[in-house]
Amino acid sequence: MELSFEAIVNVKKPALKFPFTVSPDGRWLALTLSSFSPPSPSKNLSSELAGSSLWLYDLRSGNGFEMISESGRSSWSGVWSPVENTLAFFSDADGEAGLWLWREDSGPERISKQVVRPFFGFESPIWTLDGRHILVKAMPSEEDNVESLFSNSAYNGPSKKEPFTIYSTTEDSTQNSEERLFESWVDRYLADIVKIDSETGELEQIVGGLNPVGMCLSPDGTRLIFANALGIKSPEINQTVYDLWVVSIGNQQTPRCIAKDIYMDDLVFTWFDHSTVVYITSSSLVEGGIWAVRIDGNENPRRLINTGKVCNYPIAQIFPIEKDIFLPANRQILRINSDTGEVTSVTKQWSSRITAVIPMEQPNGGRNLIVQTYEPHKGMSAFYRLNLTNGERELLLEEPRKHYSKYLGGTSLFKINHKDKIVYLAESENEAPTIFMLDMETKIVKKVGDFNYGVDPVSLGATKLILWQHGEQQRKGILMLPSNRNEDPVPVIVRVYGGMNQSENLRYYGCTPWSFENHHLFTSRGYAVFLPDLPIRGQEPAEDINQGLESAIRALSSQPEVDVKRIGVIGHSYGGYSALIGITRLKCFKAAIISAGIANLISFATHFDPKALNTFFSMVENGQFGMRETLWDNPERYIANSPLFDFDCIEAPVLVIQGTEDPLCYPQAGPIFSALRRLGKTAELIYYNGEGHSPIYWKRESIIDYLKRVVHWFEKHLK
Repeated sequence: MELSFEAIVNVKKPALKFPFTVSPDGRWLALTLSSFSPPSPSKNLSSELAGSSLWLYDLRSGNGFEMISESGRSSWSGVWSPVENTLAFFSDADGEAGLWLWREDSGPERISKQVVRPFFGFESPIWTLDGRHILVKAMPSEEDNVESLFSNSAYNGPSKKEPFTIYSTTEDSTQNSEERLFESWVDRYLADIVKIDSETGELEQIVGGLNPVGMCLSPDGTRLIFANALGIKSPEINQTVYDLWVVSIGNQQTPRCIAKDIYMDDLVFTWFDHSTVVYITSSSLVEGGIWAVRIDGNENPRRLINTGKVCNYPIAQIFPIEKDIFLPANRQILRINSDTGEVTSVTKQWSSRITAVIPMEQPNGGRNLIVQTYEPHKGMSAFYRLNLTNGERELLLEEPRKHYSKYLGGTSLFKINHKDKIVYLAESENEAPTIFMLDMETKIVKKVGDFNYGVDPVSLGATKLILWQHGEQQRKGILMLPSNRNEDPVPVIVRVYGGMNQSENLRYYGCTPWSFENHHLFTSRGYAVFLPDLPIRGQEPAEDINQGLESAIRALSSQPEVDVKRIGVIGHSYGGYSALIGITRLKCFKAAIISAGIANLISFATHFDPKALNTFFSMVENGQFGMRETLWDNPERYIANSPLFDFDCIEAPVLVIQGTEDPLCYPQAGPIFSALRRLGKTAELIYYNGEGHSPIYWKRESIIDYLKRVVHWFEKHLK
């Protein structure tokens, strides 16, 4: 039985980096689920939030309900009051984004007419410690041209409202162009920070005229720190730079900038104590480190450690306990003395990758942490309890599922009758995301909430990892097999994405984090699916992808279950680029689907968009393509790494899929199809009008049509 297109789009996925919180009495869990964009999103609702759905689950009964069920409306980022079972959240249920409260006895109610303006899900309501007031990002008091700031559409030409548009490369005009860049995307963060009375709805402005991204309340509840986005400081690298600001929330003190020009790949900053803030810098432009700065402004920020010398990949988490700062990195927990900067390891290294750490509440928690780990080679997730005093660790649970970590907004600690519990989200290759609860004393796990009940009406088949040798390296890939196959080999579809280790998606439902890529679409229809790792080691992405794909296909050929004479390939975005590399250089593919692909690095790098003047050069020279030199330094390399120039070698029929509002790849789709047509190749081009780069944010009807056309293309050319 085939998994229906509707069943695939009905799968609910957790919205990443949104709050995942339990009520003070341990009864209610609030979480945000992602969905597809509503047909008509409310004014000024960002694409990161449109389609989000806030749900409440009763952890006693396992029953859950959607907070706002109106069609086409969104709700998100629920946070509980620290003193009672009152939930603050955002919703556009009445046509504009606002602050709402939910109480068990009265249900949801908007408490202020103020339009709120968060851009990301982690920019959630912040309660004051007494539970009386709520801090939020709000529509700026100066609303000139605010309506356009949340636009994510592609630039398709000069404004039709003006008689002419002028762009210049002179010094003065370049400065103006950079200002336009800031206005067009950094100003999407432009907002006031306001304090709203949860009982009366009265409003008080705390900060205005800045671009706040992320906020953190001090331990004593008197001050707020936030990052202020300044924009891109280097035209070569698409890297945002920030200032850190502090403001009092209880009086009219002037906000103060406490650290300037900070490069942060992730926004990692927190309070060390009531007078000191710690933060992590990370960027290819500067030396990374953990820094401390006093909020009184009497000293410059001081670097406690150079993170590059002690860890290769610090998780975006730091947390202070007493006089120490703790940092998860390199499969261990590091302790940094805040006075001396001395770095020690709390315990021996884990064999698994640390994905998050969660301090336990004092005093019962003592100096204990909950550590989440994932072992990608085995697809095993685990919880440990770590004693920070003696370094001893206790395994609480290990299972063949993918856990959503605390860092991603899928795990929370709480107590019921003085007993410690962990509630978490998990899934597996044949199991849609589900809510589980772990009793830390008995180590018993039970399912407590299933928001995807009934989405698995068919048997979904077997999944396994296969290994092969690529030079001196060992490579891995996921092979998914259909459940309804007989003894005959089946056609196989290869999902490609250069630079990605797809084998780490083993425990995601359908072996992908993205609902629109659910590979059970194919396995339930009699196809095998192959997801090979395709790391890129050097500065020739096309050749690395080609050689990696060639060795992966050889490994696939050794699997008796698949018919290597019937291989299709599919890729989205950089995966579309990877698929084009495959069909221009290898003859094994009998059908190809290119979704938002890139074929020509020359036109891609030089694409002109006044909303992103340096973005395209940056992506090709220093970003995902990693050319490390300009087009004029070495034009031959740009040609060699552009599959367009080898289109005459394509033999596979090609389906090109593209959203018209994609600011990245829309200009590539037409030339790809035009070139294939000129060369007499079999090809189709489908434009989805009004849709952006990623189908994650597409409308439901567009996704269903997309899935139908993908299946039809492979059925036409592989079966």
